[in-house]
Amino acid sequence: MSTLRRVATTVAATLSLTFVTPATAQRRPQPTRADWQAIAQLANAWQRWITALTITPYSGPECPGRWAIPTSIVSTFFLMAVMGYTLNVVTMLALTLMVGVVIDDAIIVLENVYRFIEEKNMPPMQAAIEGTKEIGLAVMATTLSLLAVFLPIGFMGGIVGRFMSSFGFTAGFAVGVSLLVSFTLTPMLSSRFLRAPAKTSDGHVHSSKESKFFSVIDRSYTAMLTWAMRHRKIMVGICVAVV
Repeated sequence: MSTLRRVATTVAATLSLTFVTPATAQRRPQPTRADWQAIAQLANAWQRWITALTITPYSGPECPGRWAIPTSIVSTFFLMAVMGYTLNVVTMLALTLMVGVVIDDAIIVLENVYRFIEEKNMPPMQAAIEGTKEIGLAVMATTLSLLAVFLPIGFMGGIVGRFMSSFGFTAGFAVGVSLLVSFTLTPMLSSRFLRAPAKTSDGHVHSSKESKFFSVIDRSYTAMLTWAMRHRKIMVGICVAVV
């Protein structure tokens, strides 16, 4: 309860910055260091839960996707050492943000490889090759778009560049290594550890898409997509209004 109270206090203080006046400046709640630490702990717990929920259905503790985060982050340490960076507030901020980014490419490749095994009945080795080949362009486009965002920060000049240069390069290093991991380590581990779903006694193959959790998401998304396709003019109007 104390953690949630700290989070609520910090969020309220942040939102109040938009409506600061001389009369309300003294009454605005000031977040403490403990408040920011509580938000960081809550964000890290949420990130771990989402990551585990995403990659757990594919296999057990040996899930290939779970190796993407430590491999990418630890490899980034080497590139940071080459550039002469240290583990400070700025570089740690970049590494913390990249934890949720470096897993994306691995999850995309892992999901596609598992789809080839489950739906096309391919051997794991062939599925790893064909699945990575099919999704390679999309993964590369995603990574290059992220590099286009973070690398220019590393080349900023002036006082801002002195502070944010290490942030941009560290983030770029992590994203670049994650691309390498998703094209090498993830397919290799997928070919070794992923297996086709086992058949039941009556010969039925239990698909991962038959789980209750996925069924709820599938029905909800299908209903929303069907409604959107039937009311295209309304959707275009909503998009224009939002923009």
